[in-house]
Amino acid sequence: MAGYISYFKLDEWFTETFSLDEQKYMDEKYSVGGMGDTPLFFGKNATAYNASAAYFLADLIQWFNTKELYSIGLRLAKKAEELFEEKKESVLNKHFFYMNMIKFYYKNRENEDNLQKAISYCEKQISISKQAAKDFKKDSLMGSFCLPFHTGFEQLAIVEKKNKNWNRVIELSEEAKADGWAGDWDKRVAEVNSKL
Repeated sequence: MAGYISYFKLDEWFTETFSLDEQKYMDEKYSVGGMGDTPLFFGKNATAYNASAAYFLADLIQWFNTKELYSIGLRLAKKAEELFEEKKESVLNKHFFYMNMIKFYYKNRENEDNLQKAISYCEKQISISKQAAKDFKKDSLMGSFCLPFHTGFEQLAIVEKKNKNWNRVIELSEEAKADGWAGDWDKRVAEVNSKL
């Protein structure tokens, strides 16, 4: 009987990387808020997870993305990056992988080179935004609904605004709007134009 860590054959890494107390804590935290009642490591068998181990770990980071749990989140992020094979992932899997990495690194931007990593992942997510938008629209769950917010465009626009790179903020906003991503893009452009 095993959870997702075993499902993705990450047992050895997991037990070598995290203390027994951390493993138990992670398992309990994920079991309460994660994918139903399937634990990370101990207990019931994992149900099918239609993605790679790298995608799973990037998704898992959201449960440990607080200042207090930074050390756990960072170890998950490093392993996710190590396992991530861009060529083998679908565009939407890449989109969500990048989104989770942006959220983790930007939230912890005061540590090490995390701000640069967040910016790099924003750029990667933006680079596939047109295809991701098409794939979202084709997805049967999305149907004819509007596209969601785009973390890469949003976060990079915020970074560029803080750096007073006004033309880049306008460029990002216009591109996001043209691709159809939700957001206050016109308002953002108007705000920048009022500063210029």
